[in-house]
Amino acid sequence: MEANYSKTEIKQWLEICLLKENLKNITVNSFKFLEKGEGCVGDILFVCAEATDNNNTMKSYSLVLKCSKDNQVLREMSPMKNFFINEIYFYDTLYPTFTKFQLDHGINNPLNGIAKYYGSYVSDDRQVIVVDDLTAKGYSSWDRKKPMLRNHIDLIVQEYAKFHAVSLAMKDQQSEEFDMLTEPLNALIKKFQSMGNNMILQFCSNIQEVYELLREDLDQELLLKWKNFGKFMETNYLKMWLSYKGFRVVNHGDCWNNNFLFQTKDHDLNQPSKVAIIDWQMLRLGPAVSDLSHFLFTCISEEDIQNLQDILEKYHNSLSNYLLQLQTDPAVYSRQQFLEEWAKYSKFGIMMSSTALKVCILEKDEAIDIVEAANKGDFSTAFKVDFRNKTLYKQRMKHVVKYVAEHDLI
Repeated sequence: MEANYSKTEIKQWLEICLLKENLKNITVNSFKFLEKGEGCVGDILFVCAEATDNNNTMKSYSLVLKCSKDNQVLREMSPMKNFFINEIYFYDTLYPTFTKFQLDHGINNPLNGIAKYYGSYVSDDRQVIVVDDLTAKGYSSWDRKKPMLRNHIDLIVQEYAKFHAVSLAMKDQQSEEFDMLTEPLNALIKKFQSMGNNMILQFCSNIQEVYELLREDLDQELLLKWKNFGKFMETNYLKMWLSYKGFRVVNHGDCWNNNFLFQTKDHDLNQPSKVAIIDWQMLRLGPAVSDLSHFLFTCISEEDIQNLQDILEKYHNSLSNYLLQLQTDPAVYSRQQFLEEWAKYSKFGIMMSSTALKVCILEKDEAIDIVEAANKGDFSTAFKVDFRNKTLYKQRMKHVVKYVAEHDLI
């Protein structure tokens, strides 16, 4: 069931969020919802609006409004408000600081695959974020039911490398400023700690589900590794995260298919020319390989996983080159350290794969509903969803399980 929004309410939010644009006479012409199943933490509205500027020139706007769900039970039992405050902090403070750091180092084209941000509205029971609608600028999403192609993989890997390099360089050159800038990101992890282990247990139950589905399809020794991995992560996920002693970079944190949009050559989605990373609600400090493994093991094909070492090399080469541009010695995160961390901490992304890929293959009528789950007493059970296409789920998970078990990543 779609939430109840009105043009009047949306106009009031826009008058606050677009304040810096110095507009008047804002009119909401139309709005529509993101299709069910394409997002679950909040409601996504595509809004077409008009307004006049200081020169009395009429301007048109294609906007995306991310709105927290209007449900008191969900607000009380989930980190939903933390998610929105996190993303607002990214747009208001962290991203502009990262951009300035890059410009100060002579980089004329800093990380620019980020939607233009207009502003936010925050109250006790509602949070709203307003950004450009990138789909109106020709960006498209990849079909979440299909693995990405290698050229999509390479674009995203290079973008993550640049994003992580900014953290490394800023920590190297401006350590105190970096620590102050990123300290607010710790609130999300603290919130998850206060909620107990239910979410982790649910993710690990999806690992067990994959084990059951693949029992007739993979070698039993490999499957036993996978099963034991799920049991290990039940009790060790937070311990591993909190005990990490390496360079903590700012993590995107939500690296599944739908959080990447592509500009294309000749409107051919198989030929992407640029990628935009969206949805920064899960922003936090952690190992660089957390983002990388989360993305790769939820988006890579059976063919490309055989060349994963090449992809890892591309990531580290891109990161090292960007560190040089930022005037930091790439030795701060050497290839050896990177590969050692990949061997140990890619578990974070591997754990997420069984849940993220399940979400990717759901039909609209099977889509996750966190409001319904919250009303039943535990929003984490939203990820315990029944679905029909077990064959596709097995197909998407089989090569992941086989690879991580054979390469001793679990």
